[in-house]
Order: sequence, then C-alpha cells, then structure tokens
Amino acid sequence: MVYRTVAEKLQFYWNRNARIIIVTLLTLFCSIMTLYFHLILGVGVVFTHVFYIPIVLAGIWFRRNSFIVTAFLGAVLISSSILSSIGGLTEDFMRLSVMFFVNTVTVLLSESLLESEEAVRYSEEKYRRIIETARDAIITVDSDGMVVSWNRGAEEMFGYSSEEVAGKPLETFIPAEHIEKHRFNEGNLEGISKFIDDVEATRRDGSRFPVELTVVGWHYMDGDYVTAVIRDVSERKRAEARLRESEEKYRALFNLSPEYIILLDVDDGRILDINSTIAGKLMIPRERLIGRSVYDLEFISEDARREFQSKLETIKREGSVEPYEMELEDPAGNRYTVRIYNKRIHAGDRDSVIVVLSDITDLKRTQEMLERSLAEKELLPRRSITGSRTTS
Repeated sequence: MVYRTVAEKLQFYWNRNARIIIVTLLTLFCSIMTLYFHLILGVGVVFTHVFYIPIVLAGIWFRRNSFIVTAFLGAVLISSSILSSIGGLTEDFMRLSVMFFVNTVTVLLSESLLESEEAVRYSEEKYRRIIETARDAIITVDSDGMVVSWNRGAEEMFGYSSEEVAGKPLETFIPAEHIEKHRFNEGNLEGISKFIDDVEATRRDGSRFPVELTVVGWHYMDGDYVTAVIRDVSERKRAEARLRESEEKYRALFNLSPEYIILLDVDDGRILDINSTIAGKLMIPRERLIGRSVYDLEFISEDARREFQSKLETIKREGSVEPYEMELEDPAGNRYTVRIYNKRIHAGDRDSVIVVLSDITDLKRTQEMLERSLAEKELLPRRSITGSRTTS
C-alpha cells in the first residue's frame, strides 16, 4: 500500500487498531454469552447468529487472519457444549461448519474487493503522476464551470496555485472576447470533444498568451465534468512569425534579383517556382510557367534541351555541376548567352534543383570587341613597319 502523507499512514494504523478492538470485544461477548447459556443456564440452544457479526467483520477487515476468530468461537462453542453435558453436540458441529463456510466466502469476497481497490488505486496514482508531471496545463471543471482540478503545469502556466483556484470559475483566466468558446455548461457534457485554437489566456500578471486546447467531457457518479489540456503556443507562434518573415525576405530577394532564378523538380525537370525577372524576360506570366516541364518550353532549342537534361542527370547523381554557358533564344527570337549555376537542395518533401541563369550577352559582346581591338592593335605596328620598308 502506498501512503501519500504521514496523516494517511496514521489514519491507517488508527483504523486498524480500532477494528481489532471492535472484533475482539464482539468475539468476547459471543464467547461469554455461549458459556453463560451452556454452563450457567444449562440451555442447549445458543443464538449463534450473533457469531456471524465478528466473523464477517474480521473477514472483511483482516481477511485470512479472520479464521482465528472463527476457530476461537468454534472452540468455545464445542468445549462448552461438552462440559455442560446437555447434548446438541452434532448441531454445534453443523453450526461450526456453517461459520467456517461464511468466513471463507467473506474472505474471498474481501480479497477480490481488495484487488479491485488496489487496481483502482494504482490507476489513480498513475493518472495523478501523469497529470502532475505533464508540461501542459490540465484543468478540470464541473458543470457550473468551477475549477475542481488544477495540475502543476497549470500553476506554472497561469501563475496560480491549485489552492487559489479551487472552486473559482474558469472565466477568471480567459479574456472576455474568448469566453463564448469555453462555455460547456449547457446540455449534456459527457459527449463533448473539441479542439480549440486561436484563443488567448490570461496569466496572473494580466499578460495574455496564445493557447490551443483539447476539451473532453465526461460523467462520474452524479456529476458532469470537462477536462481541458491547454498548451502554450507562444514559442510556436513566434517561430511561425519568423518563418513568415523569412519567407517574405526570400520572396523579395527571389523576385527582385536581376538574375534569372528557377526552382526545378530534380526528377522530371518540372518548374516549381520561377522569379519575376525571367518571367519578364520571357514575356510569359509566371503562373503559366509553374508546373510545366522545362523540356516542354517551345523557345528552348533541341540541342539546349538535350544538354540541360544531361546536366540535370549529373546534378541528380552528384549534387551539382560546374557552371557552364548556354545559348538561348527568347520567344521574340532574340538570342542571348547565359552562364548557368546550379545546386541540388531539399525543399519541403522533395529534392529540387535551384538554377541561376546569369545573362552574360553584353559581357560576351564586350569581350569580343576587346579581343578584336587588341588584335587590331597587334596588327597595326606590323603594317607600319611593312609600309616603311616599301617606301625606302
């Protein structure tokens, strides 16, 4: 047996001693009455029905040890019957057998009841430990909305001890604009099962914080109750806000970048996302490009399509390829040169490839002009020298 407090242990011993005294007094009373009837009055008939009182009580309270009481009463009954020489010994043995039978049935029922009590006690103890060690707030209210259970998680979350909130309405901790979502005292509570999010709760200092809760209604004896498991989602909300901010920053950089950026499915080359810069270059709305395979775009030549497919297969195996140049043609027929950078990434639930195309058409033209200029400068001195020799 598990004792939660010293008081419970003392109470157990007090009850045990009191029970021993009660059974002892009843047993002595029955023994004295038996001796009085047999030896003093000389009466053979004893009202042994009274014997069952200490026998049944001892069977309930002391279980198998109660057979001591039955044996003692039986010994007194038989010995006094023999000493009195008034007959009726056979009937007394019959009474004794019935007494042992009643004692046995009482013990069996008592032990069965004890096992049930131990199972219930174990279940209650396990439930209590789970409730008390849970990080979430677990609160139970009755059909009037009054708090009847308040775990340690609720104490830490709201700042109130269980003694302070016992018997107080749940509305104390809920902002006025959210109270209607928490009204469960209308109708039958037993069938209630709800998940509530996007609500706020109030701490002891008056500060509010976002929570989500699961509510279950149940019935016990003559009362209806509602238990709510409340989780503080402040950190999750902050993480979601940071994620949205990060997404907004990514989207701004993605669309405002002067480079052409495409996000492709590594398996089939399907366009997952595309920035506004390349959509403007192609003069096609990005919504019409997303979802299409890059191999199906009409303005990409067959040679470029085969080369890109080969590169994508290499990226799928090795994660990336060295930057390379490719000649492309836009829908208007203008040809331009791009340098392509790539990297395989894991986005969401799929492997993707981010492709950055840098338009180097003007750079290539400038480079060619510079090369022609340098070539002309190298030829100019030679022409001058040749001309001078001819003149001389």
